[in-house]
Amino acid sequence: MTNNHATNEEMELIKKHIILPLMLDVVQKNIEDLSLNQSTLKPLYIASCEAVMNLIHQDMAENRKLLKQANIKIFDRDQSKYPLFHYPYMVRGYHFTFQMRRELIKSEMSTMLPKYVNRVIQIMNGQ
Repeated sequence: MTNNHATNEEMELIKKHIILPLMLDVVQKNIEDLSLNQSTLKPLYIASCEAVMNLIHQDMAENRKLLKQANIKIFDRDQSKYPLFHYPYMVRGYHFTFQMRRELIKSEMSTMLPKYVNRVIQIMNGQ
């Protein structure tokens, strides 16, 4: 008998599919806030944020590819369930719902975003 539910690895792909675009929004908001700043280092800060966004975009593309290979389709979020984020998804023809609380999403972003910042720093240092 086959298991029609998503594996742990597939659930991580689904979670990334939800969180990465939200992280892009956070970084974009930072760029908008920085553009109002009068610091002489403003161009460096904005370029760093753009580099983070580029890395996130790369990971989103890779994640989409892996989801497609796993035959997983994620549908638009059900907006009516605030503060829970509900994302209907389909795995191997079976329908399910992925749920995350807003607080958990923020927590996940607070651990993921510094990893992107560190990657940008490593790139800047030629590593």
